[in-house]
Amino acid sequence: YIYAAGPQGFFRVKESTNELEILSKDDGFNGQEITCLSYNAAKDLLFIGYRDGNIDILSNDAVIHNVPGYFNKPLQGDKSIYHCHFNNNQALVSTYFG
Repeated sequence: YIYAAGPQGFFRVKESTNELEILSKDDGFNGQEITCLSYNAAKDLLFIGYRDGNIDILSNDAVIHNVPGYFNKPLQGDKSIYHCHFNNNQALVSTYFG
């Protein structure tokens, strides 16, 4: 699959058939406005960061693991996940506040 996110939503395209699929909370994802997508090819993981501080990890294009991240934290202001970089078995995440 090829994944993409933008103002119109979250999508994936199956490379072999060019079939477009719109993804949402109905599919098990936990946020609405995606601010970060990052792929770890070695682990076949897609990191999905949201404006509300939520994080989803999609493994093997099928299993969604939610990491509440800053979603449940009593922080004021911007909780957006802006960037993710994979380093071995760690995900380094940047936000507005650190």
